[in-house]
Order: sequence, then C-alpha cells, then structure tokens
Amino acid sequence: MAEKNVVKIMRVPRKWQMPFDLEGKVVMITGASSGLGLEFCLDLVKAGCQIIAAARRTDRLKTLCDEINATYGGRAVAIELDVTAEGQTIDAVVQKAWDAFGHIDALINNAGVRGTIKSSLDITEDEWNSTLRTNLT
Repeated sequence: MAEKNVVKIMRVPRKWQMPFDLEGKVVMITGASSGLGLEFCLDLVKAGCQIIAAARRTDRLKTLCDEINATYGGRAVAIELDVTAEGQTIDAVVQKAWDAFGHIDALINNAGVRGTIKSSLDITEDEWNSTLRTNLT
C-alpha cells in the first residue's frame, strides 16, 4: 500500500536553531523597498518581529507592508526615509518610527546605492557626494 500525501517533518538539530527569540521585537530596516532590505523584512516578520520598513520609494513600501499585514496581521508599517536628509528630518522620521510601536529594538541600516559605474576620474562631484552620503553617512 503506497503512502499518499505524507509530509515528513524533520527536526532541526539544536545547533542549527536560533539561540534567541525574536518574537515581538521591533526592527527598523532602511532600504526596505527592494533587494536585501525587502528580504530582511519578510524573514524577520516570519521570525515574529514587528517591522518598520523605511525607504524613499513609498509605493514599494506600501505594497510590502500591505502584503505583510495581510499575511501576518498588522505587523509592519511603512516610513518614508531618505538617509541623506539633514539631522532634523532624520530625527522626525525616527520619532515617527518610534511612535508606530512605542520603541525600536534593532536597526538594520541597509540603505545604499551602487552608484554610477564609472572610473573615479570620470564621476561628477554630485554623483560622488550622493553615493558617499547614502552609503557612508
């Protein structure tokens, strides 16, 4: 008699299990609208985190947060953030993020740009400054 629709559940060896619990932790992720930032959001919400997804592209953030909230029940908020903004603007964004859940447990500062693929001798000063401000400051 052949087995039908049998799902075998494997136990994860203890050494491969996470040594800590992320349930209920609030994590803010910059650069969350695409790439690694988006994947961090999805993986962390699956681990039980509440997500503050921050980036410049709010349309993508809204789509991401809508997907998370529909699947996991109101565990993500979208915050518009340009990491190159001046201090007061950053302070206001962080306060808005803080107010969403009452605290922030962790930050994943993932925002970055690849920049123009040119020789450093051919790049304009504006391109240089934009890449530097986004990736390093």
